[in-house]
Amino acid sequence: MLDKILKIDSHNIKLFLFTGPIKFLSSLGFIVFNIYMINFIEKEALGNFLICLSLVILLSIFSKAGLSYVVLRIMSVLYFNQNKKKFFVHIKQILFLSSLISFFLIFLVIIFEDFIAFNIYDNRNIRGLLTILVLSLPFYTFVQIQKSIFKSFKIPYLAPLADVGMILILVILFTFFSNFFGFSINIYRLAFLFLIINVILFAFFNLIIFYLFINKFQNFDQSNTINEEKILPKSLLDFLIIDFINYVFIWGSIFICSFFLSAKSLADFSSIYWLAFAPLFIPIVLNSIYGPIFAIKYNSNNLIELKASFNECKMIGILICTPIAIILFFFSNIFLKYFFNIYGGEYNHCFKVLILASLVRIFFGPVQNSLNMSGQENYVKKITLFISLTQIITMFISINFYGIISLAYIYLVFNTLKFYLLHINLKKLFV
Repeated sequence: MLDKILKIDSHNIKLFLFTGPIKFLSSLGFIVFNIYMINFIEKEALGNFLICLSLVILLSIFSKAGLSYVVLRIMSVLYFNQNKKKFFVHIKQILFLSSLISFFLIFLVIIFEDFIAFNIYDNRNIRGLLTILVLSLPFYTFVQIQKSIFKSFKIPYLAPLADVGMILILVILFTFFSNFFGFSINIYRLAFLFLIINVILFAFFNLIIFYLFINKFQNFDQSNTINEEKILPKSLLDFLIIDFINYVFIWGSIFICSFFLSAKSLADFSSIYWLAFAPLFIPIVLNSIYGPIFAIKYNSNNLIELKASFNECKMIGILICTPIAIILFFFSNIFLKYFFNIYGGEYNHCFKVLILASLVRIFFGPVQNSLNMSGQENYVKKITLFISLTQIITMFISINFYGIISLAYIYLVFNTLKFYLLHINLKKLFV
């Protein structure tokens, strides 16, 4: 019914209905994690855990080395072509490169842990905690790359299982049963559980990928193929920079706040931040569905259908996300007070501005994903790099004078500028 009214591909609607609930659960991961853990550990300890986690996720950007985007684009084409031969060749290259970088970064963190704790953060409480969490780096990185493989196989409903939010939900479940059997909860056990869960997920996803390879890949037919791409160093560098910029957008404010706010205040800001951007779980789900479609349409040189798929993806996002954002905006006090025990006009004001920043992404549609899957990653890199560097500098300066409210307005302004510039270039591609 919905597909006939809105002229949306029924297959894409089915994928969205399968993927949406799982992605919604993983998107709530940080919110639920903060709500649950506040009842068992002090906000200061929770803030220390978030500091170390944000650093590990930053390091994972370098250990992925842009491979997540490359995997999605290349594997989507290999799957379309049913090319078994090249699949494992690429997998071996990807795992080797990622492993090499991950273990090098672990070595550096362990060697310089005291310097990071005392000289950078001036926080002795993250010593030991950071060591445990950074050991999860290679497994967490592999899991993120495996997520891209699931998307390329056109089974995006498995991808949210690899999200850090879903991992934190699994941490909650483990701590719940540990607490039930009389084991106390502390941040060191949380870090150890984060490590164990990533190891388990990595092994489990390997089994799934092997099963999918056996069952979904048929014989390679040369008569019905589209051009395949190679893993190029330049593309890896472009995607690495784009990945870093995405980190700035998602984790940047939390990372910067870790230098200026107390651990308790950081925990509060983290809560309102993740709740404000909760509606974005819908565009993320849509990206996982439409990303392979964009790549295949572009490699087939079918720009008319690429534009149609873009408009379809954008329309679904607007229809679903706008009501959610409106509810969060007008009932902000209730959400902050009863879910997070957060009071004060400053946090409420900040929360509302961040909601508006999330709506910017929704109304512009999947411009960045479309360009990345259409060979325009170099342009995306240039625009987003310039904007993100300017954004970081502005954040560091403004937070000293105007507090966290300034961060929210900076997100709103720079988010609008970034997506407007990307939108202009995408229009040129469609012409």
